[in-house]
Amino acid sequence: MNKKSFWRLALSKAEGNMTSGDAHLAVNFPLLLEKGLDGLRDKVAERRSRINLTVLEDLHGEQFLKAIDIVLDAVSQHITRFAALARQMAGEESRESRRKELLYHRGKLRGDRPPTAADLLASTAIVLLHPTDSTN
Repeated sequence: MNKKSFWRLALSKAEGNMTSGDAHLAVNFPLLLEKGLDGLRDKVAERRSRINLTVLEDLHGEQFLKAIDIVLDAVSQHITRFAALARQMAGEESRESRRKELLYHRGKLRGDRPPTAADLLASTAIVLLHPTDSTN
């Protein structure tokens, strides 16, 4: 699959109006791939360390950056839980081909540092596209 097809298939584009609910899909994927989840959390922590909480605009920025850190941590936890579930399911699986597929994730998927770009992008896309309420 070429790069263009992958982006079209796997990831939504950040199009639409401000109130369409698409903004959460506008991810800087090149930065995510370059830094990984750990690197992004480090970048957020560094920026938060420079905030002056006596300035109202900085206080709002701190709240936004804290929310970003919470989300990045949640994505890491989601990946870790997925890997644990894959290990559990592999132990209960009777089909050899499916067991091998599930065991691929054993020890490979880590929430802080997914092993491949594809794992990181897939995990991010899954989290982004997960329904958050009854309207999705």
